[in-house]
Amino acid sequence: MQESGNRYINVYAGVGICILVLGYSGIMPETFKIWVEAFVMLLFFTAAGLYGKESEISKLSVPEIIRKGAKEIMLPYCWMSLLAVTVRCAGMLLFPMRFTREDTIAMIWDILSFYGGAVLWFLPVFFVGVTVYWTIRKKLFYPIALILTAVLATIICGINGIPVYLYGKEMSVEVFLLQCVYTVWRGCVGMFFCAVGEGLAMLLGYLAQKKMIMILSGFALTGFGTFLALKNQEKAGVTISFRYLLTGEMLFYFLAAICLCSGLLFLCRWIHECRPLEYLGQSSLIVLATCLDFKVAALAGLAGDQVFAIFDHDFLRNVVMLVVLIVVELFLLWLFHGVLSFMYGKKPENN
Repeated sequence: MQESGNRYINVYAGVGICILVLGYSGIMPETFKIWVEAFVMLLFFTAAGLYGKESEISKLSVPEIIRKGAKEIMLPYCWMSLLAVTVRCAGMLLFPMRFTREDTIAMIWDILSFYGGAVLWFLPVFFVGVTVYWTIRKKLFYPIALILTAVLATIICGINGIPVYLYGKEMSVEVFLLQCVYTVWRGCVGMFFCAVGEGLAMLLGYLAQKKMIMILSGFALTGFGTFLALKNQEKAGVTISFRYLLTGEMLFYFLAAICLCSGLLFLCRWIHECRPLEYLGQSSLIVLATCLDFKVAALAGLAGDQVFAIFDHDFLRNVVMLVVLIVVELFLLWLFHGVLSFMYGKKPENN
């Protein structure tokens, strides 16, 4: 996104990807990861709803919407998956005790069924959620689309049993098809947050000149959403996760996610411009795919452990991990914005 009036959406996505990376880096306490799991993946659906409302996506035809999603989401999924498998195969040669042949085959199986590995699972889910939502919006008014997606998300989360059924199952045609279905399953839940994002775009138009209300609402919603997320985790006794549609108390889950996505959005709209966050927001797909699937977080953790073994100091270990994480990700961003930009359907920036 380049329009100056919409830069806050890039800031919003940038904040989301920073939160995600920190949550899985091992640097932050466990409570922070619980907070991240409660909403961060849904934040990107909310951003897609915002972007669709603020851009020309809603005016595209259905085939154009699908082609756009395939180019910007599924093409990177294919390339990133291929690279992730390559990294895993290299790991088998270099660290045969850590990377097994069976795990690699299972990874390829999950990629082919769109179930995905590490965080790459999110891209097919995101494709389904965004493209189907905007296809629905071509036919239905916003209030009807919001109600329809809310009901569908509630039903899916209420009867969700696919992950439990799949657990421990050997590879078969049935498992392959169920994994494909589960991608659509999660995408349908994501559609509701696309609708939430579109509604928030309308609300922001009203609040644009009421900055103090926006700021206070942002802090209040973020605080209330955090309380609900931690309370839900406490009551559920298991890690809340969008990936496996583990919602705990469903009402708490949806309210916490809506409050957190909305609160952070209001604060990002107030900030409006921040070039580092905008850059990360525009590059969020690359960071999302590389942090775990390309073992960047693991590399940072290994460097931190080496420092800890020498100095026995947690703070120094975390600083080293963060520095390695930032340096490697910046190098990968430079690489993907340059010679590897064809992987997400773009020309190198230096052209």
